[in-house]
Amino acid sequence: MSAIIRKGSAVKPAALLSLILSPCELYAVEVFNKEKTRIEFTGEINGYHQFSSDPDEKGDETYARFSLLGERPLSDRLSGYGLFEYNVQGNTVEENNDSSVWLAYAGVKGESGLSLDYGRNEGLLYDTAAWTDVLPVFGNDTYTEVDNFMAGRASNLLTLRVSDALGKVEGIDFAIQYQGQNAGSRELMRQNGEGLGYSVSYETEYGLSVAAAYTRSGRTDEQKRLTQNQSENAEAWATSLKYDDSTRYLAVSWGETHNMTALDDGAVVQKTKNLEIVGQYQFESGFRPSIAWLQSVAYTPEHSRFNRVKYLDLALFYDLNEHFTLYVDHKINRLNGGSDAVRAHELSSANVTAAGMVYHF
Repeated sequence: MSAIIRKGSAVKPAALLSLILSPCELYAVEVFNKEKTRIEFTGEINGYHQFSSDPDEKGDETYARFSLLGERPLSDRLSGYGLFEYNVQGNTVEENNDSSVWLAYAGVKGESGLSLDYGRNEGLLYDTAAWTDVLPVFGNDTYTEVDNFMAGRASNLLTLRVSDALGKVEGIDFAIQYQGQNAGSRELMRQNGEGLGYSVSYETEYGLSVAAAYTRSGRTDEQKRLTQNQSENAEAWATSLKYDDSTRYLAVSWGETHNMTALDDGAVVQKTKNLEIVGQYQFESGFRPSIAWLQSVAYTPEHSRFNRVKYLDLALFYDLNEHFTLYVDHKINRLNGGSDAVRAHELSSANVTAAGMVYHF
């Protein structure tokens, strides 16, 4: 599920490391700022409803999401920082409220643009997916997933980032990430062995940017035994292009996963090929129409090649001001509900419409 993007504030609440490194990018409530020590609070309250013929895709989906970040000098050239992000669902009865920690990590950064942090963070594969994850509700569902190796938010991550090539080349950023093993009592599909990830991006002064990422992780013994997939490793690569001139926004991302992506029935597919394309235009009146195409093709021994995700997304934002947005998001599902693969893997082929309003700060 995407968070609301406000053109002009440039980043979504989940991508808050950029706020630590570039504090003017987001509108945030400054709780404390004295002698280079600061604490800031940001978030959104999103009330929306989904309409669909599929009972699992309709109903109230309201949530609130809050982030707290802090930074404090450790020496003349070194600072410590920390970030905490929490999600609260507002669409269930109180005793069954589904709330969870999305991000929680701490680290150090230097004046040269080098940072190192550890905790629950975004996996490096999201460095490419973030550019197409700009839809009001849908999107971000072809190759990224929470707690799935380094393809989304995950635990036990040590991340080293280098901005502007250590001051040598403006706009070039690198990252290396290590993930420790997560197994034991974890749900089977949320386990992982040790892994490494790499990403690189280049942003030009003309609004054009390019990024690429690669991750490779070991699969646990339990995963190999119980998921009908005996492969030792899960790996993925992705690349993306973006053009953003504050009025026009165009982004495309494509890549593959190998022995990583799980279907709803628990099977882990051998390979997926994924494509996401998004185009948006910001009018001075506050309206921002959006069109997107998302497709993920899975390859399995049983069904050879089939679409696991395939839809056209039409959306419209209306910013009343910098803090309040109305939106509608319509997902035109192009999966064939009558195909053997779609039925066997319990994939929804229904259209879904979401409408809501969000207050962000």
